[in-house]
Amino acid sequence: MPETHKVYYSQKYLYLIKAGSEDLPSIPYEIKSTTPGLIMEEITAFLKKETNSHFLHSNDFEHWNISDRFLTLPLAVYDPQLKGTYWNQMFGTERKNYRLEESHSKSLKVQTVYEVPEWLSDFLRQQFNKTSSLPLLGELMAESKHIGWSMNLVIGSSTFIFSVRNDRELFFIDSQGYESVDDILYGILNVLSRQKLALTQAQCNVYAFCPAMMVETLKQGMKRIQELHLVEITERVKPFL
Repeated sequence: MPETHKVYYSQKYLYLIKAGSEDLPSIPYEIKSTTPGLIMEEITAFLKKETNSHFLHSNDFEHWNISDRFLTLPLAVYDPQLKGTYWNQMFGTERKNYRLEESHSKSLKVQTVYEVPEWLSDFLRQQFNKTSSLPLLGELMAESKHIGWSMNLVIGSSTFIFSVRNDRELFFIDSQGYESVDDILYGILNVLSRQKLALTQAQCNVYAFCPAMMVETLKQGMKRIQELHLVEITERVKPFL
């Protein structure tokens, strides 16, 4: 199977992991344009430059959307016709220039509804003839090969997503803002306390869309905390330098 470049989109940032470079830091880029057409031109120019390509071939890329606004519902009671109603009850009226998409996990028996910027959908359709991006939330809730407890931590520029699950059940997933690594550590401890979970030997998958120093500080902080010091950390996305 041919290798592909992976592009992660989060708010006004994108992060590129070039094919064959999964063990290297991602290449971050801040989108400066504000109108859809200029945003698409800006991203296209960035991807061409970084991949040394004159033309962007659809099969050479995977596009992942990271949404910090989402909701999860039991799959057994989810009604797709009420998607907008569920969203409005949780977040109020849908934001302008965003659309709602959904994915589900059969193994965890949950349905996820999340936001996607319209400019991203338009860009993928026009540039790559793709109907949608891949939800990173779906990756977090994919069928697990790990037996036992898993934590997932997606660290963005100003928010983080944290989830706790095992191979059969999702116990928690949500996003919140942060200003320092301490906010992330306290957030994790608060969830474990509320859920009454003792996960000292759990696996923690880190998707680091943040500087390397932040991840290093996080690791050091977890080693000093009794409830977390034995957690095995795996960097699914390496932090940038």
